[in-house]
Amino acid sequence: MPKQITQFKLLIVTPADVMDERNLIQETVEMLNQMYGMINNADIKIQYWAFEHPNQTFAEFDAVIAVFWTQFGTSVEDRIDHVKAEIEAHMAHPEQFFLYFSERQVSPLQTDSDPYRQVLKFKSKYIKMSNCWTYNTLDTFKRLVSNQLTLYFVAQLNTLQIASEPKMSALRIVGVIEDQIIETPKIFRHRFVQSKFVSNYKQKTFDLLDKINTLNLLLTDSNLKEIEASDPSKSEGGSKDDLIENEILNKRTHTIRNFPGANIVKALMTEPVQINAKIQELIIKHLETIDKKIEVAEFFNVGNLMERLNPLRGVQYGNIASSQLIGNAHEKKKYLLIMELYANIVVYKQSYAYLSEIDALFYLQGVLVNEGNDYDEDIDVKLYFDKGYLCKKENLPVPGEGILEIMNPSLELFYKPHQVNGIELYSEYPEDAIKSKLAFYGDQDLGRKQKSKSIQEIYQQKMEMYFCYEYSQEGEFDVLKYQITSIKQNTQIAFPTYLVFKREPRRMKYEISSKHSPDVIQRELSIIRSDR
Repeated sequence: MPKQITQFKLLIVTPADVMDERNLIQETVEMLNQMYGMINNADIKIQYWAFEHPNQTFAEFDAVIAVFWTQFGTSVEDRIDHVKAEIEAHMAHPEQFFLYFSERQVSPLQTDSDPYRQVLKFKSKYIKMSNCWTYNTLDTFKRLVSNQLTLYFVAQLNTLQIASEPKMSALRIVGVIEDQIIETPKIFRHRFVQSKFVSNYKQKTFDLLDKINTLNLLLTDSNLKEIEASDPSKSEGGSKDDLIENEILNKRTHTIRNFPGANIVKALMTEPVQINAKIQELIIKHLETIDKKIEVAEFFNVGNLMERLNPLRGVQYGNIASSQLIGNAHEKKKYLLIMELYANIVVYKQSYAYLSEIDALFYLQGVLVNEGNDYDEDIDVKLYFDKGYLCKKENLPVPGEGILEIMNPSLELFYKPHQVNGIELYSEYPEDAIKSKLAFYGDQDLGRKQKSKSIQEIYQQKMEMYFCYEYSQEGEFDVLKYQITSIKQNTQIAFPTYLVFKREPRRMKYEISSKHSPDVIQRELSIIRSDR
C-alpha cells in the first residue's frame, strides 16, 4: 500500500559566486532525507531562486536559505530590490529563514565594486539578527548549515508527530543550576561578601585615610601660620585685657545659647566644629580591625573650623542644610572627608553583616514545565518541605537602616531568578504592590524621618510582592502554594523566587492541579546538596 509522504519545500537563494555553498546545502539535504526522511515518511525538496524571474516569492516555501558574498546575483536594480524586499519580509521568521554572509577573502578587483558594496551595506543591517550568520571558511559554513537545517527538520517532524497525538498538558517541576535545567534540583549559595560591591567599600576606606592623612600635614602648616598672625597672646599688640575680654564674651555666648526659645539668636552665632564622640569611636574601632593606627587627637583635629546653625533646620519638609561650615578650604575638606569615612564604614560594616547573613542561607531555583502538546490554565502548585528547613519571609535577613536604600534595588538579585534562555520569568506578582511617599513626592520633598520610613515601606512591600506564596503547615511539612494563570505547551516558567532554607533539605514533594488535567500530579524529588 502506498505511503503518504509529507514534503517540505526548501528554497535556496545563491548567486553564482557561492556555488560551493549551494553544493554543500544540497549535500546536507540529501543526508537529512536519508537519516530522518525515510523513517518519518517525509522529504525535503529543493528549489533554486531564479534571479532573472522576479515573480517568485519566498512565501511559497516552508524554509528559505540565502547566501551572499560579493553580489546579489543580478545587475538589474529592480530585481535586486525584489530580492531585498523578500528577505526583509522574512527576517521576522527566524524559525524558517536562514541568512548567511561569506567573509572569505575577496579579490582586490571586487573590493571597490558597487555590487560588493551593496552586499556589505545590506549585511550591516541584519548582522545582529538571530537568524543571520557569517563564516570565513567552507567548513564553517557546512557546520552551520548542517546544524541549523537538522534542528529545523527535526522540529518539523516533531510537529507532525504531535499533531497526530491527543491534546493534553504534561506538568512537572525541575531544578535550575548555573542557568541549566536539571532533573534533580540542587541547592546553591550566594557569595555576595566576596563581591566587588563589598571590596570597593573596603578599598574606599584606605583611599579616604590617605586623603585625611595628607590634609593633617597641610592643616598643621596652615594653622601655625594662622595662630602666629591672629592670636593676640602671641603678637606684639596682645595684652592681658584682650584675653579677659574674650573670656567674658565666651561666657555671655554660652548663656545666650541656653536661653529658652533662643533658636533665632543661636542661629546667628557660630561654634567650633567637633566630631561626635560616637562617630570617633566607630572609626577608631573599625581602623583597629584593619590594623590601621592613628593619632586620635591629630586625626580628628579640624583646626579652627566653625559651624553656623541654620534657623530653618527644624522644618519638617525639604532638603534644607542644618548648618554652614566656616573655615579655610583644608579644614572644610578634612571635616567632610572624615564624615565621608564614617558613612563609608557604616555602609561597609552593615553591608558585610547583612550579606554574610544572605550568604549563610541555602537557595533552590525551581521551574514549572509543561512538556505536553497543549496549554493548561488555573494551575495551583503546592511545595512540601520537612518542617524546620524552610526560611519564611519574615525570618529573612533585614538590611540595617544605613544601607536599606542601597539594598532595596538589589533584592531582586538576592531572591528572584534572573532571565535564562528558554525559561520564562514568573509574571503574576501582586499588582501595584509598591506604594510609598518617596515614590509619590520624590526624594527632594521628604524630611529625613519620612524618607527613612518610606524606604522601609518599599523594602517591606517588595518582599511581600516577591514572596507571594501562601504559607501553611500540613502534618510534618511546611507548605508553600502559588498560582499560575496559564502555561503554554513546551514552556518553562520559573518559581516566583528562589526557595530559601535555613538548612539544606533532602527532599521536596509537590502537587500540581490544573483545569485541563483530570488528576492531581503528585511527586517527590530528591535535592542535591550544595558544593560548599
